[in-house]
Amino acid sequence: MLRIRRLTQLLIALCASAFVSSWVSFVIYRVLSMTALPLSGSDIANDIGKVEDIAKLKEVTIALFGAASELRDSGALLAKWGLGFVLVWSIILGTIALVTYREVCKASIGPAHPEVENFIDRALAGKLELWKVFWGGYVALSLLLFFISGSVMKLLTQVGSATNSLFLLNAITGPIALSIPITIYLLSALLVWRSASNTSSVAWHYLAKAVVIIGTIIPLIRSIIATNAFLSVTHG
Repeated sequence: MLRIRRLTQLLIALCASAFVSSWVSFVIYRVLSMTALPLSGSDIANDIGKVEDIAKLKEVTIALFGAASELRDSGALLAKWGLGFVLVWSIILGTIALVTYREVCKASIGPAHPEVENFIDRALAGKLELWKVFWGGYVALSLLLFFISGSVMKLLTQVGSATNSLFLLNAITGPIALSIPITIYLLSALLVWRSASNTSSVAWHYLAKAVVIIGTIIPLIRSIIATNAFLSVTHG
């Protein structure tokens, strides 16, 4: 049963990572679409209102045709992007679900074997000391994963401009690479919260929870403000 619980926890973590990567990909696509088509409807209407001769009409028509072509191409890219995400995450989640199902079948027909909880099992159950979860998972592991994720994103950026197929691949693997450290970071924050009482000092208990709240809310607010500011400047 312990193995089934581990697989179930992994499945939940993968579902959370899929949600985060989908949200990241939505933000990236929104930024790219706003950058590619910065003109608003009022700007195009003003240009049409200034048409006085055939030459100006041709310029406006060409601009509108170009914008329509970009919208068509971006729509096709979005469809490929979405279908690619569905395919990748269906394979990952389906594989873990199949392994979990096989373990459930083995447990129901086979003899029970004694299993010992490891470090991760105890951490997920909130049984570890606070300092181990905080410094080992919330600080060290999160920093390591963010460093690895940054290196992966840098590598994808260097090779992403070769072809459209590579761009589409990077559009899928990029958000997934970003979602893994974010998911681990949020999971570590949850484990710190659950293990906050496993300390001899009440002050560390509340300090750890305060750090988790601040470390989760402030980056989220800053990312929202930065994204909105970028879109405002680009669209303005």
